[in-house]
Amino acid sequence: MTSLRAIRLWTCLFVAALLAGCGGPASLYDRVGGFETMVHLGDSLIVDIGRDPVLRERFRGFSWRDIQRQRSANVAFVCAIAGGPCRYDGPDMAEVHRGMDITDAEFDRMIALFAAAARRASPDPVAADEFIARFAPLRAAIVARPGGQTTARTRD
Repeated sequence: MTSLRAIRLWTCLFVAALLAGCGGPASLYDRVGGFETMVHLGDSLIVDIGRDPVLRERFRGFSWRDIQRQRSANVAFVCAIAGGPCRYDGPDMAEVHRGMDITDAEFDRMIALFAAAARRASPDPVAADEFIARFAPLRAAIVARPGGQTTARTRD
């Protein structure tokens, strides 16, 4: 009787293990590398912006505390965009960037830095490109148009 119970137990465990692997396709968040990649992106962006002769001017005068707060917000935001479990509770992108007069060239530069960091961090290049593409629609909320206004309000 004991060996029959053991066989049943092992059979149940085996079937459960098989079913656990059949949960459907992995989310973009998982394919891009999960939370480890999100943290790496937050860190990489801080370093890369600091090295960029154009973008670093946008952050001149930031204290270490400001930079850490920005990093934390970036991690939460990119995690949420990737479909991860993080929750971004900050203001929407139009509100955050209002009055900053961000140009198309600056937006493109930031996306290029982000894309390079995502490709370095992600184990899946296809997922990294899919992830990067999710940021393109934010242009309307971030880039200033004549009169200093953005063209959309986006809560992503």
